[in-house]
Amino acid sequence: MTNTDEKQHLISRIENTKKNRDFVKDLNKKMRQSNSMYRITTKYRQPKNGYRKGYSDGSVPKSDATTFSLYLRNTEKQNNIQMDRTREAYRKASKMEEKYNALLQKYNTMMLKPMVRGLIDNMQELEYALENDVSWKEISRSLSSLAKGITSDINKTLEGNNADN
Repeated sequence: MTNTDEKQHLISRIENTKKNRDFVKDLNKKMRQSNSMYRITTKYRQPKNGYRKGYSDGSVPKSDATTFSLYLRNTEKQNNIQMDRTREAYRKASKMEEKYNALLQKYNTMMLKPMVRGLIDNMQELEYALENDVSWKEISRSLSSLAKGITSDINKTLEGNNADN
């Protein structure tokens, strides 16, 4: 039997008799007394001859069914416990994400600040060169040197990070 053939019921095609319904009722009573987190529910199936209308889930009214199926469900208390666990897990994950983002921001600031400071210094040198009529050839060399310096800084930073890993 493959997973696509498996059904959600516990048992199906139980004869719809008062004795069987009372047995299920007694089981639920004992489950409640033993503080079980589950309850058994029934869905009435297979309409009697001549009965045509059923419900959208394939059930028929109890009085018109020849059989019923049993299903297991959580109690309301158990559903609440599971929802609380889910909410708590979500809260923890959110806190971890916030911490991660804060650390990432701090890391980026630490790594980028020196580079930005260097860029500002280089730009100030270029500005000085422009104000003092330095030739375009000198400015071009300076910009080329600046680009090489930035590339070198980035490569050193990346190599340093790879060495840590």
